[in-house]
Amino acid sequence: MSLGNLVKERMELFNMDMNLLSNESFVDIETLQHILSDDLEGEVDEFDINMIASSLYCTPEYFKDAGVRARDIVTNSLNRGLDNSKSILSKAKIQNFVRDFVFIQEIIERR
Repeated sequence: MSLGNLVKERMELFNMDMNLLSNESFVDIETLQHILSDDLEGEVDEFDINMIASSLYCTPEYFKDAGVRARDIVTNSLNRGLDNSKSILSKAKIQNFVRDFVFIQEIIERR
């Protein structure tokens, strides 16, 4: 799946339009339009992808690796149409918390 389609899919999950994603991620509309239309000249700026991923409650690897997408809590726990925007957002925040917690644990273990 292309980068543009993955970003669109994630935006739909969180009911985000291009303007909201631009405001949340600090990535300008023109850049987002190029990403969403897969009209990219070369590589997408790594900083932009990091900011977009953060705003869409995932990691940049989500857009590159099917294995990471397969382990995504948000998309793997959709409740057959019973989810709403609040439950999806809650799952995303839990996923971010777990990711941050694991990161902190790894730092502590390295000491």
